[in-house]
Amino acid sequence: MCNEENREFTEEAKERLEEAVEEAEDMIRGAVEDAEDILEEAMDEASDDLEDLQEEAEEETAHEAPRFIRRTANGFEVDTSEIEKALQAFGEKISEAVNSVQKGVQDSFNAAQDRAQQKRKADKLAKMLPFLDEAEIHDIAEKVLAGDENFKGIDIASLMPFMSKEDCGVLFEKSLEANDKEPGVDGRLYLKCVPFVDEAVLSKLVDRYVEGGFENIRMDNIYPYLSSADVKRIFYYELNK
Repeated sequence: MCNEENREFTEEAKERLEEAVEEAEDMIRGAVEDAEDILEEAMDEASDDLEDLQEEAEEETAHEAPRFIRRTANGFEVDTSEIEKALQAFGEKISEAVNSVQKGVQDSFNAAQDRAQQKRKADKLAKMLPFLDEAEIHDIAEKVLAGDENFKGIDIASLMPFMSKEDCGVLFEKSLEANDKEPGVDGRLYLKCVPFVDEAVLSKLVDRYVEGGFENIRMDNIYPYLSSADVKRIFYYELNK
C-alpha cells in the first residue's frame, strides 16, 4: 500500500475515534439529564409521601385517635417516636432515590467508556487490515458475524474492501434475505456490501425483484451499481405495475 493510501486510512481511523469520543460524551450528557429527571421525580414522590403522612396525622387527630399524639394520665402529649419513624421513612426514600441516580449515572458512564474503548480497539485493528490476506480477512469476518467477544466493536463494513468478492456476495445475500423479512434488522448491511459484490450477484437481485420479491429492499439505493440493462428491467417493471 502506498504512503498516500496509508495516510487516508489513518485519517479515516482518526475520524472514527473522534466520532466515538463525541458519542461517549453525548451518552454521558444524556445520563446526567436522565439522572436529574429521576432525582426530581424521587423528590416529588418523597414530598407527596410526607404530605400524606401529615394529612393522615391531621385526620387521626380529628377523630381523637391521633398518630403523633397520645393520651396520658394528664391529658395528651406528642409521641416523638412516631415522628421519628415518619422522618426515617422519608430519609430512606431520599436515600433510595440518590442511590438509584448514582447507579444510573455510573452504568451509563461505564457503557460509554466500553463503547469508546471498543472503537479505539477497532480502529487499531483496522490499520492492519490492508496487510492481511483474504483467508485471514475471511476468518476475522466469520468471528465478527459470530459475535466473538475478542472482535466485539469491529464493524463488518470495515472489512469489506479487503474481503473476496465471493465473501461479500454471501454476506450481501444473507442480509437481503434478513431485511426482506425484517427491514433494518442488521442496519441494512446489504447496502454497505453493494459496492463490493459482482454485477452478476446484483443481477440476481433484480431477477427476484421483477418477479415480485424483495419488496422491503431499498432498490433506489442500489441503482448506481446496476448495469444499464438491469436498471432498464426495473424501469419497465415499475412502469407496468
